[in-house]
Amino acid sequence: MWEHFLYTGDKEFLKNRAYPLMKSAAEFYEWWLCENKDGYLVPKVSTSPENRYLDEDGHVITVDQGSTMDCAIIRETFANTAAAAKLLGLDAELANALEAKAARLLPYQIGAQGQVQEWSQDFKEFMPTHRHLSHLYGLFPCDQIGKDTPDLLKASVRSLEIRGDLATGWSMGWKICLWARVVMATML
Repeated sequence: MWEHFLYTGDKEFLKNRAYPLMKSAAEFYEWWLCENKDGYLVPKVSTSPENRYLDEDGHVITVDQGSTMDCAIIRETFANTAAAAKLLGLDAELANALEAKAARLLPYQIGAQGQVQEWSQDFKEFMPTHRHLSHLYGLFPCDQIGKDTPDLLKASVRSLEIRGDLATGWSMGWKICLWARVVMATML
C-alpha cells in the first residue's frame, strides 16, 4: 500500500484505502509483540517460511520468537505507517509509539558464519542450502539493508553464498533480485 502511494502520490488513496489498512496491521503487530529476556520486542510466535533449525538436542524446530523476517516486516510496517500518519496529519501519538517500538525490535544479527541470522539465535540450520532466503527480506523487497549498512550487506552476501544458487520458481527470482540489490548497493 505504501509503495503504491509512493509511486502514484495519490493522497486520497493513502488516506481512504491504504492508511486504514496499514494502521490496522501496525496495531496488530503492536499486540503481537512481547519483550524478550534481553529487553527487545519480538513476535510472540514466529517462523521463517518453510525453513527449520536444530535445537541443542538435534530436534527439528520450526518456531521461534523473533525470526528475522518477521522483525523486518514489522519494522517496515511501523515505519511506513508512522510516515503515512505524519504525512496525513493523523494519529501523531500512534506514529510516535510505532517509531519508539521499531527502535526496540530485535535488531539484525550476524551469525558465526558471517551470515545474517535467520532466527533470534544462531541456531544450527537443518538445511543450510534451503531455497528460501526469508531472512534477507530487509535487503529485498525491503530496503533496510544496503549501502548504509555495510556489515549487514556483507552478511547478506555471505547468506547468499551459503544458500547457493540452486533454486526453483520464486526462490530463483528472489535470489536474482537479492543479488541485484547487492550490486546496486555496491555501485552507489
